[in-house]
Amino acid sequence: MKKLALFGFILIIVFITAYIFSKKKENIKEIAYKPLFSITEDISVYSKTGVLDVGKNIIYIKVPKGKELKSMYFYMPPMPGMGEMREDVSIKKLDDGLYEGVVNISMAGGWQVVANIDLKEYKVNISVPLKSGESKISKKGIDIDSQKLKLIGIKTDTVKRLDLTDGFEVVGYVSFDSSKIHIITLRSDGWVVDTFGRFEGEYITKGTNLLKVLNPDLEIANQELKILKESGKEDLADLTKQKVMYLRGSNIIKSPVNGIIVEKNVSEGSMIKSGEVAYKIIDTSNLWIIADVPQEYVDRVKKGLEVLITPVGSQESFTGYIDYIFPVMDKDSRTLKVRVSSKNRKLKINQLLSVYIENKSTSVIAIPEEAVIDTGKKQIVFVKEGDGSFQPRIVKLGKKFNNYYEIVDGLQEGEEIVVNGNFLLDSEAQLRGLY
Repeated sequence: MKKLALFGFILIIVFITAYIFSKKKENIKEIAYKPLFSITEDISVYSKTGVLDVGKNIIYIKVPKGKELKSMYFYMPPMPGMGEMREDVSIKKLDDGLYEGVVNISMAGGWQVVANIDLKEYKVNISVPLKSGESKISKKGIDIDSQKLKLIGIKTDTVKRLDLTDGFEVVGYVSFDSSKIHIITLRSDGWVVDTFGRFEGEYITKGTNLLKVLNPDLEIANQELKILKESGKEDLADLTKQKVMYLRGSNIIKSPVNGIIVEKNVSEGSMIKSGEVAYKIIDTSNLWIIADVPQEYVDRVKKGLEVLITPVGSQESFTGYIDYIFPVMDKDSRTLKVRVSSKNRKLKINQLLSVYIENKSTSVIAIPEEAVIDTGKKQIVFVKEGDGSFQPRIVKLGKKFNNYYEIVDGLQEGEEIVVNGNFLLDSEAQLRGLY
């Protein structure tokens, strides 16, 4: 009986020893590797170095026994100026539930690791480079170690209150004053004797000869006036004199203003009828500057606002002011015409100009435009919460002042924000579902 009890005790010891040895053998490979990250509670990834970095990496994947790892890859979504990326893992089975993988990671940043086990996908978000025990994700933001910060090149700036001017640049051109167009006509039929070499586009001064005509009605009226004066019939002479003045009193027509001939419809030897346009002259003593203001800037334009005008190709600028805002927008170009008054006399009609319209400076809380990630539906800024910790925050923007945005809501003066490297943080935030 004693021998039987001793045999049973020895048998129990043997079973316990065998079980402990088998568990030790099962985990011996795990103990040699350093954990990198876990996809689920029972799916983990290891490496011998404990580091996952840009370039070639050898990793080891532990899955539940009896399960088959079909495929595995690293995925990065598209970012501004760059398409999506995918790095497939080359897999080799080492043992039941243990696989060796080789993956070449092309760049640092946020990656999504996707494992296909028995036709079911498992996913986790990580950040490369990654060291054993250093991959942390806060519920509010992203934690990054100091070495990785230098690699990504993240730079920050402080939210400040700035005195900014609300200005924008538009295209303008020189036009004539439409209220100062002069039409030269005859009040009776005549024949053109001379045009004195006048031509379209010529600049002329007041009193310049435009036209010499042979006017039968005028000649007859002048003869009647002479006879009536000689006969002493003053009453009739006065009436005839008025007729001569109506017929312009001379057979030579002169320019009434300084200006440019924009239309000439007569030539020597031709006949011109009463009321027909012989010349059209534009008085250039006052020129208009017309600026085409895009629809999005219309509410910033006010009468009396000072503007800076620069002729295209010139280094010299001069000032003017808005003296009239046209009431109708151009439906094709979606622009509104505004008229600018200026005393500059060197401009040419139809000359192209750059017109800079600027309101008075305004004190606002503002951030650089490169700090803002605009998704179309919302605008996001990354705020530094501590050493290596960044929180994505939705902000409400106001006006844009050149390279700055006004902050209406979402940030406070003195907070530190990311101005360089935020697109990498944005990619990582999207992968981790922080939005």
